[in-house]
Amino acid sequence: AEQTIPRSGAKEGDGIFVTDTIGDSAMGLFLLMKIKTHIKRCESENASIKVSGKTIACSDILPLTGKHLMPHPVPLKDTHKVTSMIDISDGLLADLGHICDDSKAGAVIHKEKIPLSRELMSVAKSLGRDPFDFALKGGEDYVLLFTAPLNYRTNAYRIGEITKKGRYIIDGNGKKTTFKA
Repeated sequence: AEQTIPRSGAKEGDGIFVTDTIGDSAMGLFLLMKIKTHIKRCESENASIKVSGKTIACSDILPLTGKHLMPHPVPLKDTHKVTSMIDISDGLLADLGHICDDSKAGAVIHKEKIPLSRELMSVAKSLGRDPFDFALKGGEDYVLLFTAPLNYRTNAYRIGEITKKGRYIIDGNGKKTTFKA
């Protein structure tokens, strides 16, 4: 590689970014474990499958199972200002924890800024599950998680900031909750 980007370079005041939606792979695995019928039933248009007694559209199932079985990482083209990076293979909280540990820093994540796919939100709602459980704790997304100065221009989603210490998630109401992997 021409340049390596360690986990240890995050600095207080850096933004925390992800390159794509997260939680899809974890939901895809969940669905694969719950589906009691052959997924080939999804070949016809407007098909659906029963999952835990709920009818879920194949148009929602296939993208999620596809993200688990055949992930397509979104590359980051311009990395010259990136201070730390890791892929989300163990889940957002665990992998952000690796950056915080190695950088000797803290983090604040703004829950409403975490990018969720329409399919994840739809299936989670149908099954009575919290989509953020899949996004925060699920893994195998192979989305890049990185830090860079707040003024860094990118197509990635900014979901938080690096702080001096502490690890928090702030919800839409401003409620601050400590997180750990």
